Amino acid sequence: MNKILTAYNYELNKFINEKLPDNNIYKPITYIFNLGGKKIRPFFLLYSFKIFGGKGKKINQVALAIESLHNFSLIHDDVMDKAEKRRGKLTVQKKWNENYAILSGDALLIICFKILNNLALDNKKELVNEFVNSSLRICEGQQIDLEMENKLSISIDEYYNMIKLKTAALFEFCFKMGCYLAGGNLTNQNKMSKIGLKIGLLFQIQDDFLDFFGSGKVGKKIGQDILENKKTYLFCEFITHANPKEKKDFISKYNCKKMDPKTKIKYVANCFKFLEIKNKTLLKIEKVKNEIVNLISELNISEINKKKFTKYILELSKRTN
Repeated sequence: MNKILTAYNYELNKFINEKLPDNNIYKPITYIFNLGGKKIRPFFLLYSFKIFGGKGKKINQVALAIESLHNFSLIHDDVMDKAEKRRGKLTVQKKWNENYAILSGDALLIICFKILNNLALDNKKELVNEFVNSSLRICEGQQIDLEMENKLSISIDEYYNMIKLKTAALFEFCFKMGCYLAGGNLTNQNKMSKIGLKIGLLFQIQDDFLDFFGSGKVGKKIGQDILENKKTYLFCEFITHANPKEKKDFISKYNCKKMDPKTKIKYVANCFKFLEIKNKTLLKIEKVKNEIVNLISELNISEINKKKFTKYILELSKRTN
């Protein structure tokens, strides 16, 4: 993984250290990049490009635009969620203020398109169109997520639709466009898009799981989603398997904003334990992983690349926090 990211990391460091001014709204942008992260989205774009025979260094600029878009969404998400920590450090809105966070996030979104606009590619129009559509889908998904906080309950289908927009949109872009820019055929592009969708679903369900059952090592409070009335996969699993009386009581207390936080967390923990939501969620995670592996097996690439692809997916999905 590190080998694939070597050239990208060079471009990223050059962007942070040489191309971003060291003043006003750019300081929060430098800050969010320096918080680190696994660079999963750039990696998936670069790896998809590689396995379909892509050549050239311009793909690293596309990867930079992707990571910039991702960080833009994190800055604005933290404002909307009033989050205090991101990757174990203060969020932009806590280190500066909400106005700085909004402006720097806006600037970073514009920078994404500036990066793409500077590329000399024959298929730049198609690339930018896909990037625009993905950006809009992320915003649409975030809006749905916010609206769900005020809904008493949601269906699993509503949850999946939100994830398809908010979380999976950028993964779909990475897998599909990596293939497309390398010259992959339409069949492979569609299959890579499906893999991206499944990866987005997998990572979001894992995030929901780790919010409640994780270690909290990355600085996020355990059970934060519940305290914010977020309708997670765990919530949907309980609603799906609870009887009418259990469901009614759970929905009422889950959405109660006046309940003591510790009491609420304890109540939800008991509910999840009663219906074995932890095990049901882990089974779902394994099911999605298997679906991804099956899709990889259908790609028109070498067996060696299929094995490496599967290995990377399984390694990156081993998350504990």
